[in-house]
Amino acid sequence: MKLKLKRGGAAPGKGGGKGDKPQAPASKAAAGAGPAVPATSLRAIALGVALVALAAIAGAAAAGYLQVRHALQAREHEAAQAAARLFAGRVADLVTGVARTMALVAKDPALARLMEEGDEKARRARASELGFLFPGNVRVLLLPPGLTETDETVSPPLGFACVDLVRQAETSDRPPPAEVHVFGTPNQHVDLVHPILSPSGRRIVGHLLVSLPVGAVQARVRELPVQGGRVELRQLAGGRALTIASAGAQAPGTGAVVVPVPGTRWRLHYAPPPVLAGPGAWAVYWGSMGAAAVLAIVAAAFGLRRARAA
Repeated sequence: MKLKLKRGGAAPGKGGGKGDKPQAPASKAAAGAGPAVPATSLRAIALGVALVALAAIAGAAAAGYLQVRHALQAREHEAAQAAARLFAGRVADLVTGVARTMALVAKDPALARLMEEGDEKARRARASELGFLFPGNVRVLLLPPGLTETDETVSPPLGFACVDLVRQAETSDRPPPAEVHVFGTPNQHVDLVHPILSPSGRRIVGHLLVSLPVGAVQARVRELPVQGGRVELRQLAGGRALTIASAGAQAPGTGAVVVPVPGTRWRLHYAPPPVLAGPGAWAVYWGSMGAAAVLAIVAAAFGLRRARAA
């Protein structure tokens, strides 16, 4: 009796047939998959990525902020220099105009002849007549050469500082710079001196001295458009800085711009309004840092979500 075998069946006495072979790839795939990554590890990786990204963004933001700040400070310094020179020019206008008029008067041959004659009464009368050429003056004097003595009969008195200024005019090729004398007293004033040459121009026959009120200089400084900054007009006197006039709120610090005032012994100190020194710049910086932190956290959360989905 013959037995009929079904197709695809296993042969008797064998451990399996062709139907058992498809199971082998499944076991290999299961073995190669490895253990699943815990969710806590994914969170740690995402947090590390976020911190690294945040540190990189913070470093870039800080470097950019410092670079921009340095550029702005350089630009502000240039602007402060230009403003200080402009302010110094406005103050100098008070004395340079007077100095030009004095130079024209000193060239008058008639005045030179009068000084050569040595008539003190005529000299004082002529000085009084010249007063109208210098509006707002407090004193106009015609002085002889070689002056060495003070004079208490004039107002304000002719002190040692004035005598020294006249001496400088005789020993220099150009008139001495204007300077403030007896500051802080009722007799305070600004003195300008110009030598008077002989008609031949070979020797000094006298000096023209014009005194201006210190109040005029102080008023001019107060008119300067400092706009939240600070300006001070100083003159070195006896080894120390004498503040003649000032305007503005805060005192000028070490970063103040210092420029000379043409035609004078004065220096103008200008401190511009603090633009970058306030909290505004730091607010912008920390605001940028906050935005960068939010972006880093969002990026890390998005990466974590993608990792879980995979």
